Amino acid sequence: MYSQGNMDKFFSNKSNVIYMSLSQIIKQKGNSINTKLKYYNIRKQCTYHLSQIIFIQLHTQLCQQHKSKVENSQRIMHNNMYQFKRLKQLKLILYFFEMKQTNQKLNQQEQLLKQQLQNEASLSKALEYFINPKQQNEQIVDSLLQVQFFKNNCPDGTQLKDFVMQTTKHAKYECFSYGQIIFNYGDFGDKMYIILKGQAGVYIPKSQEQIQEELAQDNLKKHKRMLFTDDPLYENRENPIYYQDGIFRFQKVFQYISGQWFGDVALTSDKPRTASLIVLSDLLHCISINRAQYKLICEKAIQEQKKAMSLYSRIFPGIQPFIIQKFVQYLRPIKFTSQSILWQAGDEPQNLLIIVNGRIDIYMKLDDQKPIQNRAIPNNLFNIVLKKVVLSQITDGGVVGQEELIDELPKRKYNCQCVDNTSAYYLEAEEFRKIRKSFPQIVNLLKEIQEKNNQYISLRYQQMMQSIQNCQNSIVNTTSNQQTPVPFDELLDVQKEHIDQSKVLRSGNKKLLTLSQSVRRNQKAFQQKYKDKLQKDLLVPNSELLLNMQKEKEKLFYMNNRLLQQKSKQELSLSNEIKNFKLNLSKSQSKFNQSEENFENIISFQHQYQLTDGSSLSPSKVLQFNQSSRRESQKKYQNLLNIQLSNKPNTVNKNISLSLRHIQSLHSQSNIKKRIQTDQSDLNEQQRQLLFITSCRNKYQKSPKSFPKLLLIEDDNN
Repeated sequence: MYSQGNMDKFFSNKSNVIYMSLSQIIKQKGNSINTKLKYYNIRKQCTYHLSQIIFIQLHTQLCQQHKSKVENSQRIMHNNMYQFKRLKQLKLILYFFEMKQTNQKLNQQEQLLKQQLQNEASLSKALEYFINPKQQNEQIVDSLLQVQFFKNNCPDGTQLKDFVMQTTKHAKYECFSYGQIIFNYGDFGDKMYIILKGQAGVYIPKSQEQIQEELAQDNLKKHKRMLFTDDPLYENRENPIYYQDGIFRFQKVFQYISGQWFGDVALTSDKPRTASLIVLSDLLHCISINRAQYKLICEKAIQEQKKAMSLYSRIFPGIQPFIIQKFVQYLRPIKFTSQSILWQAGDEPQNLLIIVNGRIDIYMKLDDQKPIQNRAIPNNLFNIVLKKVVLSQITDGGVVGQEELIDELPKRKYNCQCVDNTSAYYLEAEEFRKIRKSFPQIVNLLKEIQEKNNQYISLRYQQMMQSIQNCQNSIVNTTSNQQTPVPFDELLDVQKEHIDQSKVLRSGNKKLLTLSQSVRRNQKAFQQKYKDKLQKDLLVPNSELLLNMQKEKEKLFYMNNRLLQQKSKQELSLSNEIKNFKLNLSKSQSKFNQSEENFENIISFQHQYQLTDGSSLSPSKVLQFNQSSRRESQKKYQNLLNIQLSNKPNTVNKNISLSLRHIQSLHSQSNIKKRIQTDQSDLNEQQRQLLFITSCRNKYQKSPKSFPKLLLIEDDNN
């Protein structure tokens, strides 16, 4: 076997020749190769994918056996390619066939390599510091600021520079060699790692079906050594976990480069490792943070991972969280701007997307189909062309792009475009093919989701085509109606009707009905329409309308009464007379009350004297006393009547004649509310007072002790 330097020196001049010769062979014999040797048959015979390094190593072995042919490689590779064994031919053809199908993937690898070199250059100062911690390097923080791990986990309100300095105090430098296992599948998670320089591969165990399929192949033993020379698992061939019965038990699904981190999922979930990490580069320089420090520092990351798990549990309902965590290991975050096209119909399917937030349209273009022509119009004056028809819209928590991967279709069926700024997780097609047998539950769930989407898309497509057909029919009908000839007399009649309807003024058109005629005509039409119904059926009581009518009546009554009072004030000046009358009445009433109070005081005094002294008046004295009191009350009442009669002529002298309506208004409820006293109201009050006094006397006869209290109540009321 040649050394690596000899291989590079040898193939620096010959590799281009080999590539050109094989590409020409594939172009010339492409049809026969595609018909005789299908892609999947070749894959079963070869049992593995050849990488570029395997291709170089394969030809170094061939060159050892055929040195004479190597010197004349151009002639040999062009003319005598099929002189090699059949299996070697199939391997080479398989390699170039896959290279042709995955050009975009190679471009991604080139971009990944460029990114790795840039990250290593920016992290070189940090690497020097961790290798020689005694040497103080002020630029270590600036170099670590570019690592996305610190940006994602920096707490709110904390500067990124301070967070990096705090985290590096708890970080520990570690170095691994090529093929060394960083941690095994199923181990307890106690650390997480940040790569400063180098590469590490993610390996998961193969399914039992894959293992049985590889064991059943006849030509497996012939190609073991070529696999050993390239795969880092060859360094662990003595470990039965990774190599047993002549085959590898693990397969590579992902690769980490400098600037990335791994191992944090097991720290947040408190569950075993879901994959093995093996070094791919000559040396792997990284820093590690233990479990306790990670939980103290990275609370934000723990919360985000919990949110992500809640999102995944909604997307994959009914699946165990441990299976979801294993599946999530293969997903990678990605962001798209608004109106960015993800893929077009006919493209090769390369990934599936799980949307975190945003909107994605699944649409189809009808440019290639025949346009909808208007056949009714000659010479096709216009056509209907639909450029974009949206069939479905996928939002938060949706999955898109899985149909072609599940059904193994070579091309995309529909177009896909972002409506808004969208963030999602993607899974590459090659990785999906590798792990689909390891996650049958998730694959079945994706199939169910896709079946529902297909039903909706088919229904939407049918409705869209039906609407297009209806639109075309309506256009045809309108144009055919326009093309039918119309007689000249009918056009004149239509024009006259239009003129009659447009006229509004009655003076301009004498044929219009008068108001009474139109009312009679409407009555006849109403009677003709409702002739079968009774009159009571036509009357529908409306409670709200009745309430409104009652309110309107009350308002009108109040307004009329108010206007009447204003009119009486202006014409008769009744308010002044009422005021004078109230003053006179109050004076007389006060005198009357004083006399009554004196009378009651005398009675109470006699009553108290009788109780204390024990002597009582004779019946004759009591009779005289009662008669004198009655005479005094009659005199007072006569004086009060004289005062009222003396006030009445004053109104006559002033030529004020009150009508019956005015008198009624004076005794109305509004005057009582306004406390306006009249003759009638004063008399009523006097009668009430007399009745009250008589009732007090009656009570005194029944219970003499309570009479003074009743007098006090009477004074308060007055």
